[in-house]
Amino acid sequence: MSLRFNEEEKFDVTINGLHKHVQTEISQTNLNMDDSCEHISFSFSDMNHRKINFNIKEKTNKKSKPFNLLAPIDKTEIECFIDNKKVLVDKFSFPMNFQFRYNARYSNQCDLLEFANTDSSSLLEVELDDNNTYKNDNVEYNYEEPNSLSSIIVRLEERTIDIKFSPSFNMNKECDGSFIIQPEESMGYIEGIYSIKKEDHKIDIKLVPQKRWKSVPNSFITKMILNSNSLFCQWSKNYEFTEEIDIQNKLKPNGKTIISNYSF
Repeated sequence: MSLRFNEEEKFDVTINGLHKHVQTEISQTNLNMDDSCEHISFSFSDMNHRKINFNIKEKTNKKSKPFNLLAPIDKTEIECFIDNKKVLVDKFSFPMNFQFRYNARYSNQCDLLEFANTDSSSLLEVELDDNNTYKNDNVEYNYEEPNSLSSIIVRLEERTIDIKFSPSFNMNKECDGSFIIQPEESMGYIEGIYSIKKEDHKIDIKLVPQKRWKSVPNSFITKMILNSNSLFCQWSKNYEFTEEIDIQNKLKPNGKTIISNYSF
């Protein structure tokens, strides 16, 4: 199991990010479900070459009202060993929905959406269909007119993620607008602003999710933790994506459009 590794890449998590970012191999992986109970295990070596082993077993199929940031304890067993020495996994300080929680997350239904990544790439010229739409695998780009992107739909197995721009994202002209990222309703949404500036054949793009994550609390406790001023909801305001695109006069208003496969 591996992910692309860039030694210079910053990996920011809730403002300050991780102290170190290293590449490691994850082995002895196991993820399965038996009678609605999860069993997860994996091993890896940390930056100090210590062997880390995790083993998670659920022993009840009792329904739990989900809280996306923490895992329920109930009869779940979590074992963590560092260099064969057992260590305790921290628990949340008080119960939620009459269940204690670990400061941990796990699921066999995870979706990871990479929005506006920073890989260097080239522009692609594509043909739009009669509905001004371009489809690439499970991603659908919808245009009001060529080069004027109004929305992106990411189709997953059981749900969709919608990304919308207002006004439409048009690299043919300078403009300012807003965008919204909407997964399923229970996950809330993230709002932000964007700007497009042009000079000769260069386009400067900026996206800032400054309107934070608008959460959807589902209990009294989550209303306290996920209030509008909490760190969990405010973290996105500190992110800013900027990109310079050299179009070399390739934007065409003639039924074709240019998309950047690293901007979205």
